[in-house]
Amino acid sequence: MPDRDGGVDAAMWRAKVEAEVEQAESLLSRAPRLSTPPAFSAVLAVKGLPSDADVAAGRVLSGDDGDAIRKALAALGIEGEPFCAASRPASEADASPDAVARRLRLLAEAVEAEAVLALDDVAAQDVARAFGLEALQPGVPVEVLGRTLLATDDFSAALADEASKRVVWGQLKMLVRD
Repeated sequence: MPDRDGGVDAAMWRAKVEAEVEQAESLLSRAPRLSTPPAFSAVLAVKGLPSDADVAAGRVLSGDDGDAIRKALAALGIEGEPFCAASRPASEADASPDAVARRLRLLAEAVEAEAVLALDDVAAQDVARAFGLEALQPGVPVEVLGRTLLATDDFSAALADEASKRVVWGQLKMLVRD
């Protein structure tokens, strides 16, 4: 078991996580990369396709949607740097479905994500494939190999519409159900 308090074991664990993340990232060279992944992430947030802002920043959820997901997770009691994020490459031509699925599965395992959160329809398809499921339905959590998989309606689009925002918030609350 790793020492999560910063000792020698923690440094070794971080090196292990970074190597595993690098292996996963190598599967899709044109996808926005995880930036300094935490050694342990409660949530792997998956966005189907990166926005123009994500592509420019070189990382997913780099704009308002990243701030919003951070605030939403904090409101659910998931504090600190609780999540890392992934997406497909900006160009569909760069995204083999098998490579996308394998990368997501490896990333979830590398950062020991307790939950994998699909933030739109494309992400839901990718996460379902990564974990050998036929589909993920928005707001319906599924337990697979000790992880909770949860899809939402389009998280980024919901930020512009109050009614959609309430629907997505209700779906996100399923992460902390009793």
